[in-house]
Amino acid sequence: MKVLIVLLLCVCTALAAPQTDSLIDELDKLIHHEETENDPMEELLSGVEPMNEEDKAWLAKFDAATKSSAKRGANFGRCIDGRTLADGPNGIGCAKKLCYDARVSACKGISKRICYSAYRRFREECPFSCSFCKSRSPEQGCEAAYGSRARYGCCADGFPALRPGKTDCRCEDANAHVCKQFIPKEGGCRTGSYRLRTFFQSRCLKSCGFC
Repeated sequence: MKVLIVLLLCVCTALAAPQTDSLIDELDKLIHHEETENDPMEELLSGVEPMNEEDKAWLAKFDAATKSSAKRGANFGRCIDGRTLADGPNGIGCAKKLCYDARVSACKGISKRICYSAYRRFREECPFSCSFCKSRSPEQGCEAAYGSRARYGCCADGFPALRPGKTDCRCEDANAHVCKQFIPKEGGCRTGSYRLRTFFQSRCLKSCGFC
């Protein structure tokens, strides 16, 4: 009987390993893709100038146009989450709305002085790293979406709780090995990468301390 149990465990481990390896490969590709697409900091900061009156006027005009477009129901496509509407072509406004960095590698470690020296530019490119926005947790997103319909509140993974006291909410890592590998690599669970942050929030609940 013991031999049979050991054999079954070996088979389960063998079946799970390829899935874990595949997931790790996908995350590696994601990080590499973002790093190769993003320009280095030197290029990102080239031509940075203090915000002048012309910039302020443009910003006010842009904000007014954005609100006007929203009222008219203008649609420039959806953001990376597939739900949020962009404020303009090429995903304008998405990074700030969803609170991520459009240029993850270049924005990492950016100083507040630089952020405010060209606010118009960096609110589109580095809103997360510049603290121009506040990212919403899955639980907060659930509360905003369901409101009072979530009778027992929301779980950390973004789903409504079904029992009093949230006793049915899970608090575990769905991919413990992957979480252990990538959280230190990214310097923690708070990252300017929307896709990686979404992965951590949904698959690494325990390691990230979300529950």
